[in-house]
Amino acid sequence: MFFHLSPEDQMEPNLITIRIQPMKGIALRFGAKVPGPEMHLRQVQMNFSYADAFKVEPATAYETLLLDAMEGDPTLFNRADAVETAWDRHRTAH
Repeated sequence: MFFHLSPEDQMEPNLITIRIQPMKGIALRFGAKVPGPEMHLRQVQMNFSYADAFKVEPATAYETLLLDAMEGDPTLFNRADAVETAWDRHRTAH
């Protein structure tokens, strides 16, 4: 092995965490070399929070959904024929 690690230099997996409502953000945990001539690793964490970065209260999911509906954004909604097909399948299954 190229680097000889001591028992306290345990290699843990890197981890990315994506947080959604209500605390939107991203966290990244990874091993980093401690500064200095010897090879010692420590887990470090980087955090990004929308609330902390932009100092605004994020919109709730309902606010976003209602705004999309009022603006006519169809990407979050099923088409009428898809809804009718789903209901037909539901009725025939019972």
